[in-house]
Amino acid sequence: MNKKSVLAQRTLLASIIFLLIAALCVVAFADYTELNISPVKQEKSNWCWVAAGQMAGSYINPSVHRSQSEICSHVKGNTNDSTGSYLEAASAMAYAAGNSRRAGGSLVRWSWSQVIEAINKGYPVVLLASDNLIDGHFYLMRGYEPLKKYAALNDPATGNRQVCNWSDFNAGRWAYDSRRYAATCYFEMN
Repeated sequence: MNKKSVLAQRTLLASIIFLLIAALCVVAFADYTELNISPVKQEKSNWCWVAAGQMAGSYINPSVHRSQSEICSHVKGNTNDSTGSYLEAASAMAYAAGNSRRAGGSLVRWSWSQVIEAINKGYPVVLLASDNLIDGHFYLMRGYEPLKKYAALNDPATGNRQVCNWSDFNAGRWAYDSRRYAATCYFEMN
């Protein structure tokens, strides 16, 4: 064989290997259903509720641009570095969406099927992990994997996407948070 023939065969083999690897990667990640919501990092240490509301509202109404300071000032009347309740997080969601969609908060923990229904209809869900409702941390659930029941969450503390098993999140047994799922903030669905 000449050099051109060997080079062509190696190029073809490398291309086939690359395509096989790419196909396997697509299969590995194809089961996730996710809303295209970029993670946002909270600007102050206690503003997870503000950042989660900002992410949710900006997704629902991308034409509205509210800063975290604007959202906090609207909800609390100041920009102090203070925690927010689940009702304040719901208010932050609505304001960040330009009040184009009503938002609510509930101490009722949504079931897996309720969260999936919201995401399938295009609505992110903001979840509070807390043991006592006095302190805790808000996450934005942007997607899921149905077979293993994995939740794809945006974490405002780190500004990253995290993945965990839904039952572990419910019980506070996952790698990033030991507090259990305690409250739900949501947009009213059509």
